[in-house]
Amino acid sequence: MTRPTLLTPPTLHDSQRWRGMRVGLFGGTFNPPHAGHIHASDIAMKYLGLDAIWWLVTPGNPLKNKSNLPDLPTRIAHCRQLVTNPRVLVTDLERDLGTVRTYDTVKALQSRFPATDFIWFSGTDIAYEFHRWYKWRELQSLLPFAFIGRPHQSGQVRQNAFRQNQALHHHYPLRGMRPPLTKGTIYWIFAEPLLDISSSQLRDSSQGNISQFAKNDEKG
Repeated sequence: MTRPTLLTPPTLHDSQRWRGMRVGLFGGTFNPPHAGHIHASDIAMKYLGLDAIWWLVTPGNPLKNKSNLPDLPTRIAHCRQLVTNPRVLVTDLERDLGTVRTYDTVKALQSRFPATDFIWFSGTDIAYEFHRWYKWRELQSLLPFAFIGRPHQSGQVRQNAFRQNQALHHHYPLRGMRPPLTKGTIYWIFAEPLLDISSSQLRDSSQGNISQFAKNDEKG
C-alpha cells in the first residue's frame, strides 16, 4: 500500500487519506507540552507500529479546573513548536467535533474515519484513574488502549479498571513489532519508563517553560 503524505494534520473531511492507517490517539490539555509527551509518542510509535500519532489538544479537560487554562490556539502553537517528528500531528479535532470527553471523541472519530485503525495511548498512571472517565466501561470496548511506563508501586498493575475487566485481553508488545490493533485488547509497555515530571509541576515551577519537560496530562 502506498502511504499518504502525513505532513499536515487531519481534518474532518479527509478520511480517505487515512484509510488503512494505524493511528495512535494521544489526548490532553498539553499545558504545557513537554518532552514526556514526545517520549511517550516515540515509544508508542516503536512498540505499536503506528503510521501516525494525533495529539488531540482538548478545548478543556472535564476533570480539571479550566480557570487558568491558556486558550486552545496558544496550546496548539506551543505543541507545534515542540514536535519535530512529521508523523506526530498536533490537532484541534475536538474543537471541530465539539467534543471534550474521550468517549464522545472516539465515537465521533470512528464515525468520521471508519477505515482507520485507532488506538488510545497514555501513561500507566491514567489506567489507575480511568474509572473517573465518562462512560469508562463502554469506552473500554470501543477501541484498544496502550499504557506506557512502569507501575509506581508493587502490585499496582492489578489495581485498575482494565485488569479487573475479565473480558479484556492483555498484551505486552515488543519493540519493532506491529501487533494487531484489536478491540478489547490492552497493550502494556513496561520496557521503557516515562520521564518523571508532569505538566502541573512545570506550571508550578518558576523555572518551567516548554523546553523542560516530562510525563503526560490526559483527560477523561
